[in-house]
Amino acid sequence: SVERQLLGNKPCSARLCCCSSATAAARAPLALRDRITMVKPPTEVVAAKRSLRKAMKALLSALDATTLAAESACVARQVVARDDWASASTVAAFCSMPSGELATRPLLEAAFAAKKRVFLPRVDDVKARKMSMLEAYSLDDVDGFARSTWGIPEPPADEGRADALDAGVDFVLAPGVAFD
Repeated sequence: SVERQLLGNKPCSARLCCCSSATAAARAPLALRDRITMVKPPTEVVAAKRSLRKAMKALLSALDATTLAAESACVARQVVARDDWASASTVAAFCSMPSGELATRPLLEAAFAAKKRVFLPRVDDVKARKMSMLEAYSLDDVDGFARSTWGIPEPPADEGRADALDAGVDFVLAPGVAFD
């Protein structure tokens, strides 16, 4: 199986940060969702995060494709080895940017091979910071998605796809540039 292929014993330098349960927002009843708002952090925090992201992006862009693929495979092995991944029936994940980022395809392959329901983000309104997490049915489905401005496959909004807020999610894999 795909999961067995990912579970090799190769060491890696990647540090894994993942969440094993859904956020409060993902589990919130419909009546509460309109009350969930994003709070803007203080200016100095925004500036520090911007600086850190810039430095980390420079480091990531310096990685050759072979190293990035090896590190991505290592992270995938670590994720599929987790008990909370194994017990999850629904997964919220993300599709990778075309380059300079952890490749999530091996994780998507493992999720679909394990018959998990997979939810992927769709940016509905950049300025309003509005996003949906819509169900993807297979890798072929994902491969057929239109690409966003950033070159990332996004599920279409008009096909009656299930939303993670309605379905509930057991495991969340969130993107990030740097973790402590």
